[in-house]
Amino acid sequence: MDYLKLAEENFKNDNYNKTIEYCDKLIEKGLYLTDAYRLKAFSQYFISDEKNDKIIKEALKNINVAIEQDSENDDLFYIKAIILEDMEKYEDALIEINKAIFCYPKNSYYYHVRGRINKSLDRKTEAVNDLTLSLKIKDTSNAYNERGELYYDMDEPELARQDFQRAVELDDKNSFAWQNLGRVLCDDFDLYEAAISAFNAAIKLNPENDYLYYQRGWVKHKLKRDKEALEDINKAIEMDSKCSFYYKQRGFLFLKFSPEKDGNKELHEEFSFYKQKPSKKNIELAEKDFKKAIELDENYSPAYRALFTLYNNYKPDYKKEIEFINKVIELESDDKSLYYTKAGTEFLLHDYKNAITDYSKYLEFEPEDSAAYGYRGLCFSFLDKDEEALADMDKSLEISPCGEVYVNRGIVKHSLKDCDGALEDYKKALELDPELNEAYFNTCCIKEEQKKYEEAIENCLTAYKILLKEGEDFDVNEYVERFYISLKGLFGEKKYKKVVNICNKIIKAGIRHEKIFNTKGAAKIMLKKYDDALKACNFALKLNPDFKPAKINLKIIKKNMKNKG
Repeated sequence: MDYLKLAEENFKNDNYNKTIEYCDKLIEKGLYLTDAYRLKAFSQYFISDEKNDKIIKEALKNINVAIEQDSENDDLFYIKAIILEDMEKYEDALIEINKAIFCYPKNSYYYHVRGRINKSLDRKTEAVNDLTLSLKIKDTSNAYNERGELYYDMDEPELARQDFQRAVELDDKNSFAWQNLGRVLCDDFDLYEAAISAFNAAIKLNPENDYLYYQRGWVKHKLKRDKEALEDINKAIEMDSKCSFYYKQRGFLFLKFSPEKDGNKELHEEFSFYKQKPSKKNIELAEKDFKKAIELDENYSPAYRALFTLYNNYKPDYKKEIEFINKVIELESDDKSLYYTKAGTEFLLHDYKNAITDYSKYLEFEPEDSAAYGYRGLCFSFLDKDEEALADMDKSLEISPCGEVYVNRGIVKHSLKDCDGALEDYKKALELDPELNEAYFNTCCIKEEQKKYEEAIENCLTAYKILLKEGEDFDVNEYVERFYISLKGLFGEKKYKKVVNICNKIIKAGIRHEKIFNTKGAAKIMLKKYDDALKACNFALKLNPDFKPAKINLKIIKKNMKNKG
């Protein structure tokens, strides 16, 4: 019986166990030992399913025996190289494939294998050179695909695209090349329709690959075809219901879901408009998916990040945010940005002590981050640690001047009774940002204390106009109180005409408040212009019928008008 022939035939038919059986018979009889050990080792390589397992180690022993029989056989060195590669012994594998190339330098696949090994060793340039040598000898789809992957990793998307395109032209059954082509067309060229076509081809060839459905779904999401995107990602989850990543990504899809262009009413009701705040139902679905991802893998950091994002943006709950960011820090303690983010949330919780701790941790990573010093200084100021606050704000401004930090330092200086220093800081803030309303407002407060009422009012009015222009919601009463303090000061100085002119300015700026109209009325009384005083006080009562000072002034006006009449 020709056991060698039977072994070779079974090997060609991928019947590796049978091949090994016939090889063992040859070895027992001492026949064709080089071929027997070669075929046995190669078969063991194909049936081994775990790195460094017993079978792959046995394969290595057998190929070594074959090499002892024939030390100039390039095929044996090649087989040994790929066995060592499978065992992740890449440096040893490189030595063996070099021997194969030395014995037969015209075999394109040897260069291909060496390129693959160099890629595993993160020697990307050498790997590209090897695959280029392989392609010079013979054009193959797999070599183009692998070189394309290297170009992609080396941030050369156009070269990667060309190689993936050439790979599918040479072999339109290469599903991996279609998949890679879809990825580069989507991620680097925004050619979404072409990317979907590539993923369609890959799915047709490899319909059991769940990740392909996810990839196609995410491209459809980029095209705002989110109903189809959801179907694809659901398919991926159906195929692999234990994949945390898919649940996390589906959760994000719910948060970003867009309505289809066909105006489907049911879809519009179920999902919110693209780039607008998600519906309550969407937020609940996203939260459920993020939590499912964690249920599947309690150490899946991206899902905790996702929950932090959800609570931060859509379900404000600072304590929950801290809980999730702490978990992310536990899993990714070397990510400096986490400490910065956590400190910001603690600041919003008024937990200034812990915020200081986390800003300090962040500054260990980034000792030249001016913003972190500025925020930590602000935390110190809220804890009445003025010296520490000034030191941090000084450091922040030394690294990078910032209007807001100048304002905050000015506030600290003001609290320390250093009014001149505070005013100087507010001035510097406005040099950097002339639209910084806080600098004008805080300047107003100091000018009031200094009894420079007109300057105080001008600063307050400017601050008010800036906020009005920005269209932000703010408490008008806070500004009215500041105006009122200075107007009373001017009133006490008997500058009644000034009071009237300033009240008119304030009213012209859009402030309709009983205190302003009543103050104008009171000044008109002092100027003995009772008709004007009557109009002003009546308007104050129109705004607030229960405003007692205006009622008192009305009595005074009527009494004076009666006496005059």
